Amino acid sequence: IADVVGETGQKILRAIVQGERDGQVLGAMKNVRIRASVEEIAKSLQGNWRAEHLFALKQALDAFDFIGKQVAERATRQSSTCARSSSRCAAWTSRASTVST
Repeated sequence: IADVVGETGQKILRAIVQGERDGQVLGAMKNVRIRASVEEIAKSLQGNWRAEHLFALKQALDAFDFIGKQVAERATRQSSTCARSSSRCAAWTSRASTVST
C-alpha cells in the first residue's frame, strides 16, 4: 500500500494506533482496489511494535486530522465568502494562484 492517506492506509494505521496487531485482521481492511493480497499485507506488517514508534504514529495521525480540519474550515469559509461576493472570490483566487506557483 503506497498511499497511507487513502482509505485502506488510514483504516490500517488507525487500527494499529487503537491496538490491533494481527496482520490478517489489518490486511482484511484493504479496499477491493488494492492489488496486494491480505497475506502480502499481513507479511509486510510483521515486525516490532515499539512503543515510541506507536506514539509517533498516533501523534502524526492527530496532526493529519488537525490539518485536515483546518483545510476543511478554510474551504467552507472561502465558499461562503465567494457566495456573498464574486469580486472577493476572484481576488482570493488570484492571490492563491500567485502563492502556489
